[in-house]
Amino acid sequence: MPTQEPQHGDLSGRSTVLPVAEVVDIVREWVDLQARRLPHFAGAYLWGGITALPADAPFPLYRDVDVVVVTEGAHDENQEIPYQGLMLEVIALDLAAHRDAEAVLANPSHGPNMATTQILADPTGILVPLQQAVAAHFGRRRWIQARCEGEKASAERSLAAMRQASTPVEILDSVREFLGALSGLLAVAQLERPTTRRTLVMLRELLEACGRLDLHEAALTLMGCAHLSRADVQTMQDQSVIAFDRAVEVYRTPTPYGFTMRPHLRPYYVEGTQEMIDEGNHREAVFWITCLDTAYIVLQNDAPAAEKPVFAAQFCAMHTVLGCTSAETWTERVDAAGRLAQEIYRIADALVALHPR
Repeated sequence: MPTQEPQHGDLSGRSTVLPVAEVVDIVREWVDLQARRLPHFAGAYLWGGITALPADAPFPLYRDVDVVVVTEGAHDENQEIPYQGLMLEVIALDLAAHRDAEAVLANPSHGPNMATTQILADPTGILVPLQQAVAAHFGRRRWIQARCEGEKASAERSLAAMRQASTPVEILDSVREFLGALSGLLAVAQLERPTTRRTLVMLRELLEACGRLDLHEAALTLMGCAHLSRADVQTMQDQSVIAFDRAVEVYRTPTPYGFTMRPHLRPYYVEGTQEMIDEGNHREAVFWITCLDTAYIVLQNDAPAAEKPVFAAQFCAMHTVLGCTSAETWTERVDAAGRLAQEIYRIADALVALHPR
């Protein structure tokens, strides 16, 4: 197992920055040269934050680029593919999910992405008119309300999972899903796109604009990171990066999200997290750091026996500092989560009412 001292992200070789237009051209090339060869290929388009950026905006390459590949009968999990210096997260979606504009408009994830995307390939002729229809109706209150209801339903499912959670891993997974849904709810209520890496940063910004930073503190308390200092979070990050590096080396046993255990993704986790810490958003960065728990699960499965206790102790320490190991405390936090949800639901409803019908 590596024994070197952590270098706080090891940012000596920072990632390249390219204009968005150049990034899109590279993705389009990948689609033309590789994706089009897939059986039943039916199109491709961009997904995620890059779709909202102007062509001349800088795009640091520690960020991955999400690209949807549409095929008939798609059922594969996401793939992480390096190409020409980019990290492509390839999202496989079925063509059937693109035939009903109203279903897309009502979806809190698909709707915001389709409204602003660039279609990279459309051999069936379905995607371009779909994108145009979604963009035209995206801002109508009817569809904003529908997307909000979708996020509320996700929050309620996650709240139920929190009540049923019995292990630290289940607890942390359910908390992340719950907070992601609440952040997404406030985002879609204001025609914004939900995010993953910066979920808690977005939540703080949206609640600050509403004059309710107290609710953000409640969210951080639920996450278990409200009390953490920058030094605490930096240590957690440094340990998670070492775990990631080792997991990449030993990964053998298939596990959920195992596709993220790839060496070319290291900048996404290292620089993408360090960016938030350096901004002063160290508590918010904990959400993303804990997404690296896949590495610890891989190490539990595949690391040499002599190394497993060290990584298991780190994994347990992370759960302990986040309060995921106390049944009594957890019951109180679940109750607080229910109250937090109701407060944010009320804010979202008020925001939706501001939009024209």
